[in-house]
This record gives sequence, C-alpha cells and structure tokens, in this order.
Amino acid sequence: MEDVFVVKTLKELVENRRELIEAHRKNDFTDGIHALLTDLYPDSAHFIYELLQNAEDMNATTVRFFLTENGIEFEHNGTKRMFTVSDIDAITNIGHNGQKKDDPTSIGKFGVGFKAVFAYTATPEIHSGEYHFRIRDYFVPEFDGVPNVQTCDEFGVQWTKFSLPFNNAKKSPIIAYRETLKGLDALDENSILFLQHIQKIEYMLQDGSIGTVERHEKSDHRVLISCKRPQCKGEYNTQWLKFYRPVEIIDDQGYRKTLSIAIAYAMEQNKKTGQWRLIPVQGGGKTFIYFPAEKEYSGLQFHINAPFASTVARDSVRNCEDNYKLLKQISKLVVESIAEVKRMNFLNHSFFEVLPNEKDELSVFYQTVFDYIYQAFHENEYLPTREKEYVSVPNALMGPATIANLFNNSLKELLSINGNWIANASQRNSRADNFIRSLDIREVTYSDFRKLFSAENREKTENFLEQQNNDWMKKFYLLCATVYKDGLYYSDNLQYGYDMRKTRMIRSTKEKMFVSSQIYILPPNTELVTKTTNIVSQFFLLSEAKDDKSGGEIYDFFTEDLGIKVYGPKVEIEAALENFEENEVEVDAEYFDTMIAFAKYENQYDDVDFLDKKIFLVERNDGLYFTTADRLFLGIVYNNPDGEVLARAYEKGCLWNGYKEHYNEKQLQRFLTFVRHCGINEGLKIEKVSAYNNPLYYKYLYSEARNTGYGDNSDYTIVDLKKLLDKERLEINKIIWNTLRRQGRWASYMCTASYAPNASAVTKRCDSTLIYWLKNSKWIADRKGNLCQPKDLELADLGEGFEFDSDSDLLAALEIGSAKVEMSLKRKQLEKEAQAAGGHFVTDEEFQELQELRKLKKAQEATISHVSLPVPEMLKRQKKEKISGVNVVQSEQTPLSDVKQKELNIEASFKNAKKMPELRRKLFGKIIDSSKDEKRRLKLWYNGKCQMCGTTIIGYNQVPHFIAKNIINTQMISGSIRQTMELGWNSLCLCPNCAMKYDVCSRDITNLYEQILGRAIKEGEEDKVVLTIELNGTRQSIYYDPEHFLALKKAIQLIDDETKHK
Repeated sequence: MEDVFVVKTLKELVENRRELIEAHRKNDFTDGIHALLTDLYPDSAHFIYELLQNAEDMNATTVRFFLTENGIEFEHNGTKRMFTVSDIDAITNIGHNGQKKDDPTSIGKFGVGFKAVFAYTATPEIHSGEYHFRIRDYFVPEFDGVPNVQTCDEFGVQWTKFSLPFNNAKKSPIIAYRETLKGLDALDENSILFLQHIQKIEYMLQDGSIGTVERHEKSDHRVLISCKRPQCKGEYNTQWLKFYRPVEIIDDQGYRKTLSIAIAYAMEQNKKTGQWRLIPVQGGGKTFIYFPAEKEYSGLQFHINAPFASTVARDSVRNCEDNYKLLKQISKLVVESIAEVKRMNFLNHSFFEVLPNEKDELSVFYQTVFDYIYQAFHENEYLPTREKEYVSVPNALMGPATIANLFNNSLKELLSINGNWIANASQRNSRADNFIRSLDIREVTYSDFRKLFSAENREKTENFLEQQNNDWMKKFYLLCATVYKDGLYYSDNLQYGYDMRKTRMIRSTKEKMFVSSQIYILPPNTELVTKTTNIVSQFFLLSEAKDDKSGGEIYDFFTEDLGIKVYGPKVEIEAALENFEENEVEVDAEYFDTMIAFAKYENQYDDVDFLDKKIFLVERNDGLYFTTADRLFLGIVYNNPDGEVLARAYEKGCLWNGYKEHYNEKQLQRFLTFVRHCGINEGLKIEKVSAYNNPLYYKYLYSEARNTGYGDNSDYTIVDLKKLLDKERLEINKIIWNTLRRQGRWASYMCTASYAPNASAVTKRCDSTLIYWLKNSKWIADRKGNLCQPKDLELADLGEGFEFDSDSDLLAALEIGSAKVEMSLKRKQLEKEAQAAGGHFVTDEEFQELQELRKLKKAQEATISHVSLPVPEMLKRQKKEKISGVNVVQSEQTPLSDVKQKELNIEASFKNAKKMPELRRKLFGKIIDSSKDEKRRLKLWYNGKCQMCGTTIIGYNQVPHFIAKNIINTQMISGSIRQTMELGWNSLCLCPNCAMKYDVCSRDITNLYEQILGRAIKEGEEDKVVLTIELNGTRQSIYYDPEHFLALKKAIQLIDDETKHK
C-alpha cells in the first residue's frame, strides 16, 4: 500500500501543519479536536502506556520517568533508530506513520496514541538524534526556541527524550501531577510482563525517591518480575511461566505484520519445601494487548496476550472475526503449554485450579479456550492417577476415595468397569474438582457399588470377599454403611439392603462367610446354648482407640441395616418362625414342642408378633395346612359348637382337632390361651367401626363442615353382618340373637352411630349399622319357623331359640312388634276420624275388594280419550257425595239432619250402582296427589301452612310437612293444559287432617268457577283470596295466595278458550 502524501522536508511539513491549524480555526474545529482526543483517552495518565509502547517499538530495554510538579520527562534507550522527518510527520499527524506501517513488528500507531499527552500538556517537546522540537496546537512541529538537549550518555548510548510540561489550560498542574503520580504508582508486573524489549522501568519523583519494575527472563519459560515502590523500602517479586509464539496478522490498515501472542501462568513457591506450583492469578486473569485491557473480562485464571483489534484506548477487545482467529491461536498455545507443564512436573491439581471449568460460565468468546483444553485431555495422557502416572480421559475413572482405595483395579473383574483411578482433588467443589468433573470422566458412584450385591454379580463378589483379610473387610463394612446412609431414595436403599442380606458377606469367628440371617452377634458375658450357632467375629465390632468409632458404626450397620440379631431367647423363637416361613416344618413331636415354646415365650415377653404367622394347623379334604389364627374358629371339640357354624358361614376353617389328642390338659390350656392371644375366633363380636359405611350416613350423619379429626366418628356392627343375614340360616340367626343377649344391660351405646366432623360441630346420630340391618332384615323365626322382621313380630310370637331378655339393650332396640303396635294405633285413630266424619273405616276384606276395583278403573281410564270439557262441567264432576251400601256407622250422639238431601243422595247411589260394582262408584272422582314441581310451588307460596285450617306442621327434621291435592282430576284435562300443571294452579296446600277430610268426605266445588272468574286481583294486593266450597255438608273457606290465585284463574281461562274452539 502506497502513501497518499509523503513529506520531503521539514519546511514543507511545518507549512502544511500551519495551514491545517488555520483551517481548523476558520472552521471552529479546534475545540472539537480537543474534546475528541479527551474522549479517546479518558483514563488518567494513559499517555504513560503510549510512551512505553513507543519505546518498545524502538527496541528500548530501559525507560525512565522524571516527575515534578511542573511536568514529567521520559526517556528510553531505543536503538532501532532516532527520529526522522517521517517520524516527526507521524507524531504530529493522526493515524499516519509510514515507517511503522512498514515495520512488521511494530505494535504502536504512532500519531494517534501520542495525542494522549495533550490531556496534560499543550507543548510537548521531543529530543531525538539531531531533532529538537515541540508540538503546538496538536499538529505543528516548532523548532525555534527549543534547546538542544544532550541525548547521548557517558557510554555513548543515544536516548530519545520527551518533555511534557503541565501547561494544559483545562487541567491544573497540581491535578496533572497527582494523576500522573497515580499512573506511575500503578506500574507493576502487568506493565512489563508481555513486552519483548523493555526490561526495566524506572521513575523518579520530585523528592528523589525511585520506583522500579524490572523483568528477568530465565530459562524454561520462567520470568521473574521485581517491583519496588518509591514509598516502600523493599521490593516484591512475582514469578511467571510464560509461553509465546509468533503469529501473522493484518492490521486495521491492511498491513501484514508478524507479532507474538503469549500466555502467562502465575507461580508460587512453598516456603517449607521450596517446591514451585502454578496457581490462579490473584484477582483473575487479564486480557493483554501488550498492556492490560482494563475493561476486558476473560473469566480465565491466567493472562493472555495478543494483538487484538481493540478500542482506540486499548481498554477492551472488539467483537470481530480476526479476534476469534487470534483467540484460537491463543487456545492452541495453551494446549501446547500443557505438554510443557507436564514435562516440568507442574501438571497436577494445583495447575487444574488454573484451568477453566464449566462453572466459570465463560462468554462464548473465551469458551473456545476451554473447548481446546477439553479436547486435549481426551487425546493426551494429562490426568494424574493414584499410581503417579498419567492417563487420557477415555481411560480414566473417578469416584469416592473409599471405593478407589479398597478396590483399586478390581472393579474390572467384578463389574466390568475399565479404567485407571485418577487422583481426586483434595477438596470437593474446588476449582480443581470442578475442572476434573468438566471433562466427562467415567465416574464410579455408590450406585455402581450397590451392583456388587445384585443377583448377577453376587457370586463373583462373594468369591472376592472370601480372599480379603479382616483389615480390608472392616473398611469394606464401613463403606457399605456409608453407601446405605447416602441413599437418596427409599427404593434404592430397600433394594440395596435386600441384596446385601442375600449376599454371603458377614465373616464369623470361624472365618466363614454367611448371609445376615444365618449369623448372630454375641453379647459380652453370654454363653451359647449350642455350638452350631454362627457368631460375628468380634474383630469388626471393637474399636482400636478411644476416638475410633468404627466398631460402633459397624455394629449399627449389622443390626439396623442388615438385620443381624443379637443372640438371646428371642433369636431362637424368631429362627423357629423363619422355618415356618420357609416351609421347613414337619408335623412331628418337635412341632408340638415348638408351639408350647411359643406359648411360654408369648406369656413372658411381648417383643415377638405371632398374629400374622402361619403356624396353626387346619385340616382340609386333602390334608393339613398351616394358617394364621384369625383364619380359624375353635370348633366343637374345643367346647365351641357355634364355631363350626360360623366357620362355614365365613368360609374359614376350624382349629385342627389333633392338638387335643396330643397335649395333656395343662399343655392344652396353655396352648389354647396362646391361640386366643393370636386372634382365633370363637363367636361373633360386635366391633366399633367408622360411621362412614353406615347405610344411613348420607341421610342423617353427613356434614359438609371441615373434618379435623377431633370430632366423633363411631358405629357398631358384626363383620359381614349383612351377608350373614342374607344366608337366611336359622342356626346363624340364633347365634346372632344370643350374641345380642350376652351384651346385657350396658350395651345401649352399640345401638347408635354418631358423627361430628370436628369438636365444635353438632353430633348427629342414627341407628348403628348393627341395629339398622337387624331391624330391616327377616331373620327372627316365629313359632311356625317363618323368618320375620323384628317389627312384624310380637314377643309372644318369638320362635324357639329366640328367648327375649328384658335386660338386653340391644334386643330392646330391635323394636319387636313395633309395626303391629303402630298399625293398631293408626287404625284406632282412623276409626275415630271416620266416625267423626260420619264415615266408615273399611275392613281388610273391603280393602281387598277396593284393590280389585282399582284395577278395573285403570282399565276403564285407559279407554277414556282426553277431551277437554268446559270448566263448570269439570268442577261438577269433582262433586263427591255420601253413598249407601258401605255400612256407614252414624254416631248415636249426632242427630240425623238434611234428610231430603240424603234421600237424593241415596237415589243417586242406586243409579250409579247400575253402572259399576257396589260400594266403589267414587273411584272415578279420586284425588291424585300433586307432582314434585307443584309441591315446590306450594312450599314457595305457603311454606307448609294449610290453605283450609291455617295449621303448619313441623317435622322432626325441622322441615314443614304438608300434602298437596289436585282440585280437578288430571285425567279430564287435555294434554296441552296438563303441561302447565307444574305451575301449581291445580294444587292445594293442606295439612294431613284437611287432606284426609278433602279426600274422603263429601264435597261440592261446582261454584268455584263463578268465584274464580268473578274475583279480580288489585295491583299490590297482599290479602289472601278467599274461595268457598262445600265439604262434609258445611261451607269451607280456602285461602289463596294472590299469585297462586292468578295462576288458577289464568288456567281456567285457557281451558275455556280451548273448549270454545272445539
């Protein structure tokens, strides 16, 4: 690339610059240029690094600063060349330096960076070779009045000198001095670490004190940097392991250059051993562009240096393709350095602390470094093993030290796990540990260890364990306990414990291996009953020192996790029970002795549960079988005849009769006591249960209140009572009856179920399940042997085996004979009502005749077509008259009245008798109860208040009780009008008394039609509408709610309209 303009003489250069300044002034560019330069270099004393860079480009080895309150001087011994006209042109220009463009090793951009000095000075002076000049107005070199300063020292070495007076009008000398002093004081190892030429930086202050930063290149990539502060007496040193390589780049202006990239690892020496190691850089690694890019964060723990494309101030790296290429070169250099680190014996966990890991959360840019390292560890043997060797990731194993220490390379044989154990990091979650885990090494976990005991590996594990000594086995047991405690999931531990119990892994005093169920722990000062019992070796249960808790840990592991039992009487009992579970018991003399031993032990101790043990014999068609006591009944041979019946009913068995034949009386009683304690059945038991399953629960007990568990929830029943009753077997029913009798007087609580969801809720009660099913089932025999419900019997009718005991609360609760008593009371009440109404209460024979007549009436109704009639005709047909031929009994105290009317009625009765059977003519005028929808309407209007007498009857459940009756027979109403019935217009709300009276007494409602059509309802009227009919020969008022009346009137009008159009 050629220069657009080349200056040939100083005179020409000065003239050009003056013309430039004049153009700036004419266009008011001067202040803008100053502001621009200030923005480019905002950091304090940034010019110090620009001067150092200029010296580095000139191959200087030593540089010096001299700081006073009036300014600062800088000099370097660069020998590359003294200033030329081109250099003067470049330093007074912006971004135009021909000689540096042509220099493939130059790192500076002479002309731009140097402008940083103008933040502190207005007239910097430069003395180099034959040229002595100052720069004014940023661009104009000025030679007049500039003294010729000596630039050659006593050794004949030429020095280039810069003099920067603090005369910037916008920054006072005192501020300039303080900022520059701070900048010099910040010079440290980072200022010189990656420079190739400058080896020493000196700076002298006004008081004569001196500060230095000096780099000493040593062999084998080592670098020592010494730093001394002016205010400190001594110096401090840092050591680095630095690697670099040349790379070719193309700079911003398209020029090809060969520059170096480098990395540096911090080093630290152990004061005791003198050994060196690599450590993370304190404060984190930095990215260098020969000097630190202060605003760039890499996340690495070592320094990297490259000619990255950067901001003008070189404080951060730009995001561009060239920089990605440079970072790949850096990554390759890091990989190359690892081989050297290994050669120098620094490849260890301390170095792993330096390397990046997945938890560092590197940016995408710097993640490249980790990716290259990851690949290198997979392809090269860089991982140190426990045997002081190195392996690659594919051939490495990592895992708990306890497993690695015990098994070493044995897992290859036992679990087919191949690889070499790497040395674990000294601390979990340290940087070294995080790096190792970032490499995706095959990790042996406790889950792998658990597989040693699985069915497929068990035999190999048992053979392996037999070959190990007791010291090894003790560590093995401790590891087993640790793995058990570490189980994250209950299911894992359940399987792990199960597999270990199946493995021969417990060593005895005789040096033999047993599963946990075959061996016992012998307590101190305890003698064995037999010599055949296997005992755990005491070696594993004893601790070697006071602070050694291994013996106790193994003891807990054996007893709690593996279930090894401590030897004692209980051991023998449980061993005998295990024989039953494994079907290793013969019915011989030893069996009978064992049962007596069980009985004796159960009588003395309560630490063995016999309830669910299949140890008792039952005889079936094909032989003897073992079962649990709760599946058996004591039978007739044991003086319990009911047991035979109940065993068949419950489909259970009876205890084998052979026990009575084998044992003497004393042994038999001991045995039967044991059997009873184990839960054998003898008869029926009334048990307390939850009320949730009570048949009446949702009707009487259910509550929507919150259930806290502190309320009441009790019920009583006999197991499978309903099924027993459904069998309808007299022998079972007698047992039930006698079970009730035996409860005696103090069993009233069994009659009731109670429920309250919480302590503050009202307790609700009803019949217990026991009483409910006994009341509602046919199970009590009468004298003829027929099964009846309790209510349908009288005490005198009870059959044989159902003797009544007046002291029995439960029998009393059955309410025997209650139906007949209730029927008798009802009959007497109805007879009184019939007599008062001048009527007759029909006999059973008459009722049977009535039933036959109803069948006939239904057949006749089926042939009636629903033709709408005029309303007066409908009302007339509802007329109900007293009739003869039914033996109406007249009260002697009531004189006969209205004879003529009665004669007419009798005459009419005869006429009607020709058309239908005697007595039952009025079936055609029967009253049909209203539907549920009509009843809901009535409840809304009257809330149970009778429309005739005004009475309101409240039931036991606090709900009003009333009966709804239709006015017009629904069969006379056409289908279209009948569909409006749910509006309630055709219904009356009547109390039971008035309903009965309306139903059975004579009545005449033909005058309702005129009353309904003639009555008008005024707006806002609240008073009841009174209509009158003739009932039982007297006027009866019916009180209508206005809304109800309007519905009635409307329906009448609709019926009229329909009949007029037909």
